[in-house]
Amino acid sequence: MPGQHLLLCILLSILELPIEASHFRGGTISWKPTGNGNEVRFTFKLGWAYGGGPGCTPSNIGQLVTGQNSSYWKCTNGCIGTVKLANTNYICTGASVSDDWEQGENTFTYTFPRIGPYTVEIQYSCNATIRIPVVDDDGDTVRCRWSTGSECVSICNALPSATIDSNTCTISFPANHASNGTYAVAISVEDYPKSTIIIGSKVYTTDINECASNPCENQASCNDLVNFFNCTCLPGFTDINECASNPCENQATFNNYVNFFNCTCLPGFTGYRCQKDINECASNPCENQATCNDLVNFFNCTCLPGFTGDRCQKDINECEIGPCIFLFDCEDRINEYHCNLIEWKLALIISTSVMLSLIVISVFTYSFKRKTYKDKDHTWLANFVDIHKPDVQSRVL
Repeated sequence: MPGQHLLLCILLSILELPIEASHFRGGTISWKPTGNGNEVRFTFKLGWAYGGGPGCTPSNIGQLVTGQNSSYWKCTNGCIGTVKLANTNYICTGASVSDDWEQGENTFTYTFPRIGPYTVEIQYSCNATIRIPVVDDDGDTVRCRWSTGSECVSICNALPSATIDSNTCTISFPANHASNGTYAVAISVEDYPKSTIIIGSKVYTTDINECASNPCENQASCNDLVNFFNCTCLPGFTDINECASNPCENQATFNNYVNFFNCTCLPGFTGYRCQKDINECASNPCENQATCNDLVNFFNCTCLPGFTGDRCQKDINECEIGPCIFLFDCEDRINEYHCNLIEWKLALIISTSVMLSLIVISVFTYSFKRKTYKDKDHTWLANFVDIHKPDVQSRVL
């Protein structure tokens, strides 16, 4: 198709349909025009939990498996309605029963009616779970939580309807998000020592069991989490609004969930209840031994004398006002200056002064001698008739 381009948007999307969670493990798809009109060749690779895909097993590697005749690659945008392009069956390329996975790949071609753009999707269901592997060499308790405040910045609560099991570090979320969406999460992993330890000047204590006081009522089960708890109610009992007591601090937003809550902190605060002011001075941002003043969501620096700038990074130039006279060079120092004598200028001035003095003396001497000569009696020279002739004339003695 000289001069023309077929634009495709390829999506791997997961929709909430009634099948077992987390079977779909992901995949890739690539495409290129075949050069035959608007025909495009697609190549895809898909991965599944073992038994959750078209039916790949260790015994049929290299064979076409056809257990997903009802699942299709679909054109969902640009075509007239939703068009099924090809099913998602593939040639088995690998499988492991013990590791619980299977995978395969395949190709298909499709001729589009005109120049795009088009959107091609594979739509699968699953309520997905992602477990983050965590371990501690000392055997301490390791728990996960949603990051808050400056810990997550622009991706706080960026995955709607997601939940996290703090004890197992497992994220669960329904796969009903918009196609072609981008989602991110920020998780903080925390280590709770079995005994009090000191690192530097900071004291770290053991995890507090929030269930120790038996806060759940009506024989509900208490689940001890990080800095809070939740209750698993018996049938017939329901959740209450944990936000009714205004537990969030520093003007944070309350988020009420089933049997627990969390707080969306304003910039500059952190902690489960947003009770802690983030120390912006922790990274020692001020320079040249300046004092850092931690404020809410920002800091400023008190500079030592001789420095300026937002972070006291700039040495004040005390020579800028020209404090030294012309015979001296100004040397800028910290909060002071020093005038260094320019020796060649001094030598030039002395030499010039001596030369001027000699000229004045010479002129004065010449003038004095000339005046003395004029003041003497030169009448005796009249006895000479011609001073240019030999001295043979008579002289009056």
